[in-house]
Amino acid sequence: MTEKEKFVTEFKTKKEEVEFLLEKYPATRENDFYLQLMWLKIFGHVNIPYIDWNSLKDFSGTLETVSRVRRKIQNEYGKYLPSKETQKHRLSKRKVITQHISVM
Repeated sequence: MTEKEKFVTEFKTKKEEVEFLLEKYPATRENDFYLQLMWLKIFGHVNIPYIDWNSLKDFSGTLETVSRVRRKIQNEYGKYLPSKETQKHRLSKRKVITQHISVM
């Protein structure tokens, strides 16, 4: 296990990971898209090459909109549904989140 991998495994929850990013990378406080890219790079171990942030930052809200529109098309209109496996995975995630919210 590399030093970086040891460091990353110290975090037990997504909340701890996100708090780390928000603390260490102040620009992630301003833009969810940048926060997500940093999470992928540091905690997702995705080899993201250098990206000119200035050329991407205008798309940050657009990507969230694309995701919301996809959910609306699938959930409200029942069109272009994902595979049964993906539906099952999303349902189990929804149940976990609902349980966590009800405990709070």
